Amino acid sequence: MKEITTSEFTVKEAKVLAYALDMARRIVNLEEADRPDGVKYISSDKAQIIKDLSYKFYSSQVSGATITQVTDTED
Repeated sequence: MKEITTSEFTVKEAKVLAYALDMARRIVNLEEADRPDGVKYISSDKAQIIKDLSYKFYSSQVSGATITQVTDTED
């Protein structure tokens, strides 16, 4: 069985999420030695996903966000 959870964010919260995504992009674009310890060794596929996602959003144009989480649960 699957459990679906939907979280809706206000304009302010969505803008902060977009800003955090932009910060993540800036960090993964740094040389590995220059990154903070917690993200120094992020895998290249995850770094590419962050880069690709961050270019899809402009925080000044964000007016909301919805995230849907699907979790497998035991029957």
